Amino acid sequence: MVRARRNPFLTDALHLYAPLVDDVFIELFDPENPPDLGPGPRKGRLSVARVDAGLARAFGESSTRPETRPMIRALALLWHDHHAAAHALVQDASGGEGAYIHGMLHRREPDFWNAKYWFRRVGPLPFFKPLAEHLQRMEGVDALVAGGAFDAARFVDMVETGSPDEVTLKRVQSAEFRVVFDHLAR
Repeated sequence: MVRARRNPFLTDALHLYAPLVDDVFIELFDPENPPDLGPGPRKGRLSVARVDAGLARAFGESSTRPETRPMIRALALLWHDHHAAAHALVQDASGGEGAYIHGMLHRREPDFWNAKYWFRRVGPLPFFKPLAEHLQRMEGVDALVAGGAFDAARFVDMVETGSPDEVTLKRVQSAEFRVVFDHLAR
């Protein structure tokens, strides 16, 4: 049985965008242990086997579309610093979501030029506007939401320079993971 739970990642406004997500998905994207801006690995990350076991339980209990599951897996693996496994899933993925996750992966490596290459291939995605609306309430990230949509390439620049600060950048990255996940899980 799928139990609804408050979205621990973001504010109530963005929670309205999120689908009802069961505890297994929340467990996989633990907001108390977000990924670093760089490659990691960090303490507390789940192994590939534990990520896959959690996803198997979650997919068995949800109505998540089968075609989005590889991208959800890539996102979960990236959250837990398994770059090679995530890369194998997104390398040949078709569609904007795969290219977007590919860009996120390269930003974390850090391979900033390659991240921008993948973000340029994306085009506008449905989750850019909700992410921008959330980020407009954060200090120091106005440049990311100029024009009312999230600017992924500009976020790469901010991560590369470390500006405004690591805490703010990690909050942006956590919000980004969350809205990409919510988009894929609907």
